[in-house]
Amino acid sequence: MDKTSKILNEKISLIFRNIESKGFKRYDPIDIKKLDICNKSGLSGKLIRNFILVIEQYFPNFLRRIFKVEKVPFITAYTHIGEALLLKEKLGLHFEQKLTLKNICDELINNFYNKELEFWPYKENKTFFPIKTTRRPSMYMHGLSRANILLMKSSSFLKEDSYMEIALKSISYTLKNHFTKWVNNEFYISYMYNTQDCTINVNSEFAEWLSLVPKEFMNDEYIKMLNGITKMLIRVQSDDGSWNYFAEDLFPQGSGKGNIPDCHHNATIVYNLIQISKSNYLDSDIRQYINKSIDKGINYIIDTFHYEAEKKSYIYPNSTREAGAVQLNETIQALCVYKGSFTTKTSTSQKIENVLPKLISKIIFFVKKDGSTPSSKLFKWVNIDSIRWGNGCSLHAMFRYLMYRNKLNE
Repeated sequence: MDKTSKILNEKISLIFRNIESKGFKRYDPIDIKKLDICNKSGLSGKLIRNFILVIEQYFPNFLRRIFKVEKVPFITAYTHIGEALLLKEKLGLHFEQKLTLKNICDELINNFYNKELEFWPYKENKTFFPIKTTRRPSMYMHGLSRANILLMKSSSFLKEDSYMEIALKSISYTLKNHFTKWVNNEFYISYMYNTQDCTINVNSEFAEWLSLVPKEFMNDEYIKMLNGITKMLIRVQSDDGSWNYFAEDLFPQGSGKGNIPDCHHNATIVYNLIQISKSNYLDSDIRQYINKSIDKGINYIIDTFHYEAEKKSYIYPNSTREAGAVQLNETIQALCVYKGSFTTKTSTSQKIENVLPKLISKIIFFVKKDGSTPSSKLFKWVNIDSIRWGNGCSLHAMFRYLMYRNKLNE
């Protein structure tokens, strides 16, 4: 075993011990920002919010105890760990952990899925472009897609038909309970049950979910939607290879100075497009453009966010805001899967080979002795021992990198 593999194994073991000893109920990086006191209007409200956010930088856990913030489980914490365990099984590696892929899938279903009503209940959305609707509150698209993608892949790997059954029923329910729209042969679906937005990264995730439907369950409607979303994703990509958060022409309410590219969402879209490109159901006119779109996206991500990866990576273009485990993980997923899917030597693949060791070194550095990983940095790195914004991302990234080093693909 070489030095890098040994260090990765040590860090992986630390994270497994952390999760098994502390469980999945954790604080979240955005729970302070969601407090009523941080969302008051006017100048005084803004000053109070900024003051509290500064205090959080230095006393994050104490502040949460003061405001009686509850630790809760998050669905994407389970998906990060589940995806990591799936890669671990494919690698054939052994760690002294009790967590198993089946445990994670079963717990995810038990905690977030209502088997009787066959849907994923969630709290009411009051802040993200809400509209009046009779639809019942259900899981947001990001968590919904990632959960069902994990269930589909795990169903095939573990031979658990019940997982596939849930994932297929969830597609049907989601199409009824979320806003959908066709525009010039392009299709999109909303982030929330009660919005009409076109959030680009969640559409790429939903398209990957559709692309994984087995042949015996695929139908013309799903094929048309898969192609419609993919066509939209390719069209709304900017000339430099980037994607904004919202597709402005499809959702004008999302336009504004905040609608800019960022590292993790762009990397997610590229990763999803790579997986979508493997589908046998893409139209020929899309096939001739999708690889070019992926290549442009990869180059944009490396050149814009990781151009000085030996020192720092960044969340936003032309920004000093440093990237954390979330951004690094999403990038590592995209770059490693690209290398596994496109084996021809190109300038893009050479860029990836140069930057990947630097990114995984950052992940290794982030994992602390107690198995935790800091989530974000404003003035200094804040560590609230999060899974979905912390060590879950680190674990997922490290197993993906091991797949890459062992020249294995999904």
